Amino acid sequence: MIGRFFREAMKTIACLISVVLVSLSPGLRPSADTSVTKKKLPAEVVGSWKTFASRSNGNVLNSVLLLKKKDGKYSGTLTMSSGNESELGTVTFKNNRLKIETSFNRDGETLVIGVRADLNEEGELKGNWYVEDSVGAELRSEAWKAVRLLTPVLAGTWQMTAKTDDQDYRMKIEFTRAGEEFTAEAINENGDGFPLDELKVEENKLSFEANMDNGSKVKVEAKLKAAKKLSGKYRLYDACGVEASSGNWEAAK
Repeated sequence: MIGRFFREAMKTIACLISVVLVSLSPGLRPSADTSVTKKKLPAEVVGSWKTFASRSNGNVLNSVLLLKKKDGKYSGTLTMSSGNESELGTVTFKNNRLKIETSFNRDGETLVIGVRADLNEEGELKGNWYVEDSVGAELRSEAWKAVRLLTPVLAGTWQMTAKTDDQDYRMKIEFTRAGEEFTAEAINENGDGFPLDELKVEENKLSFEANMDNGSKVKVEAKLKAAKKLSGKYRLYDACGVEASSGNWEAAK
């Protein structure tokens, strides 16, 4: 009984120590530069998107939308799940609203299939896809949305910032791609690196864990909310698995 009491007491002490050590972990020390002011860039839709086009029968059609911009003009392609790729007709993006229209012929009549969607604060496009006749009368309209695809842009070096009430913690994260799989390494201000575990990439979402030498763990969940900007939350757990702190997390490439 005394032995059991001793073991429980030592476990409690270890947990208390780990809470203190969490803030001293090399990977979580604050960067010397904590006064960087970033200019907010205008919203942009260039890049790869996964689209979800609802149908009246309840089905959802998925495709990959690639939007490009050259000399101030937008263009793009749409690749269906079957692999068929088609060029888009006209593409415009103004005041956070995307509009796409492409003409097609059906039974000798020229129709227009299009999309009107707004870019929201989560970095997602939401609106409707529609079909109009030759005089602009709407024949059909269904829900449509798109989320950014992280896979095409993830590989490379990202500058990470974890925000706390007192200061910002900055590191670099290097993502490496081999086929369809990714690995990642975090690099602190001293150039020391350590691997990130449980790395998952799905559509616009990223999650991973970082295990510290003192037994603490950091879990991150983020979304690709801009062309090359991830935003989300981190949660810091002590050696006993108790959440010690949490806050905003972001990374830019």
